[in-house]
Amino acid sequence: MREFPSIDPAQVSVRTSYSGANADIIESQITEPLEKAINSIDGIRNITSSSVQGSSSISIEFNLDKNLEDAANDVRDKVSQSGKAFAGRFGCATGSLQI
Repeated sequence: MREFPSIDPAQVSVRTSYSGANADIIESQITEPLEKAINSIDGIRNITSSSVQGSSSISIEFNLDKNLEDAANDVRDKVSQSGKAFAGRFGCATGSLQI
């Protein structure tokens, strides 16, 4: 039997914070719009998210053929575009991209 190397798909995580907002507001006003924007990126295999008081986390897993750097740049672009809308709406919402 031949052994194959373990190959991990590209994964990118997005974390946001909005101090004082409850989980429902985080989900409907931040997490869901970000998921919708990110979901338009080619090569996504799976998206998972969680929203709690004051913050959210979105994990994006890409197909094996997606380059990690390209995946991170695509997500960064979508988060940046969405962030402009959030800044105008909330003023204090912040986000970070972790790879």
